[in-house]
Order: sequence, then C-alpha cells, then structure tokens
Amino acid sequence: MWGFLKRPVVVTADINLSLVALTGMGLLSRLWRLTYPRAVVCFWQ
Repeated sequence: MWGFLKRPVVVTADINLSLVALTGMGLLSRLWRLTYPRAVVCFWQ
C-alpha cells in the first residue's frame, strides 16, 4: 500500500555555469553605482 515510501527519493540539479556567470555579470552591471548620483535629475523644463 505504501510502496512509494520504500523507494529512495533522488533529486538532481544540472547547473549551467555559463548561464550563472552571465546572470551574475548582468546583475553586477545593473547594480554598479546604483546610488550615484544622490540627487534626482530632471531632463525637462
């Protein structure tokens, strides 16, 4: 009746390192100097 409890549960993860590196570089480039300038700049008059 509880046959599924006798089998081991196997979890696998396949990590694409190039995708992780590209995502990390994208986050770094987007967040780099995010607080510069500290004032709000308005382009219209």
